[in-house]
Amino acid sequence: MSDTKFTPGPWVVTFRRNGSSCISMGDIASGGRHKQFDMLLCKGDGNDEADAHLIAAAPDMYAALEAVESDLSIGAHPHLHIDAIRAAIAKARGEA
Repeated sequence: MSDTKFTPGPWVVTFRRNGSSCISMGDIASGGRHKQFDMLLCKGDGNDEADAHLIAAAPDMYAALEAVESDLSIGAHPHLHIDAIRAAIAKARGEA
């Protein structure tokens, strides 16, 4: 990835006992430093969980698009990244 100005993935959706959700960002799997932010801007329209999954998938979608863009710029076939694209879409849908 090129020089980005956002916290690198993985980002994951976590749910609390009270039913609220938050997104954890950064090096969570290894127990390293990470940030969490609550879904404070929830609209309460029933889409809050889906919104959280979409936000958590943003770094994966960014990486997949960047890889495709890179391949297109050199004339390579972007279909080589189809698995990453499908995984990012599944994560955005909350299926991962």
